[in-house]
Amino acid sequence: MLQAEFYETFNQVSHCIFVVIEVDDCREFPGKALECLAEVLDKQKPVIIQWDVMNSADHLVIFKQTGQSVFTPLQMNSTNLFSNEDQLILQLSKQGSFQLPLLLNALQLGIGGQFNGVALDLLNVIFDVKQEIDTWRLIDYAAKEL
Repeated sequence: MLQAEFYETFNQVSHCIFVVIEVDDCREFPGKALECLAEVLDKQKPVIIQWDVMNSADHLVIFKQTGQSVFTPLQMNSTNLFSNEDQLILQLSKQGSFQLPLLLNALQLGIGGQFNGVALDLLNVIFDVKQEIDTWRLIDYAAKEL
């Protein structure tokens, strides 16, 4: 797809965008590329970018929430995360909005779904669409707040 067509398509959609970019290596944070993307992408749309390092199981996940222009690297070892479903419910009630790190932390713990494998690969997420968390499913929180 040509660059202009990508931006036009992206800016017409109404949902969260998930982009996978394959790179040779990811020794440096891709700051320049993200600055260029932030300039042309609609600020009102949330974006998740997964940088896949070729010939490796490594993934770098970066996201931008609705109304923001800055991309944030995903920090999965934050003290704000949780270790069981009760703590997840407490975090959801505190924050008032559902943050991407909470979603992925829940999946790593097998709450509401799981990763298919050990790597943080968003292409291999399986949601348990029947498991409710405080009367909502994990996928409902993600769809509502991302």
